[in-house]
Amino acid sequence: MKTEINWTKVCKGCGRCCSNIPHNKDFIEAHKKHIQVEYNEIHSEELIKPETVDGYCIFLDRSSKRCHIYSERPEICRVYGTIDKYPCYVLEPEVCKKKDKEIIEELKKHALEKLMQKQPHE
Repeated sequence: MKTEINWTKVCKGCGRCCSNIPHNKDFIEAHKKHIQVEYNEIHSEELIKPETVDGYCIFLDRSSKRCHIYSERPEICRVYGTIDKYPCYVLEPEVCKKKDKEIIEELKKHALEKLMQKQPHE
């Protein structure tokens, strides 16, 4: 299934969506000169999830709110806010509130199903 991108949605450049996301270890190594802040790492075999004190991406300049690897940024950063699956909560706060409610309901449903599986059957 092809993802439809809505190019009419224009980023305001606030940087609020630039959070700590996992990166391939090679990606971090290749872009280490662009890292803007100190961070802790959560490791897996292939990925590193940088954890910064403020929760923002390690490549985001805190004062200008600009990405230091913009031309080489990860795919999620390229499509965030331009596809319905990942709406921008700055540009579309009502859509995000609705999606948050849907996610919460889905999580509740999943938790209830798990609970019911653990209950002894009469």
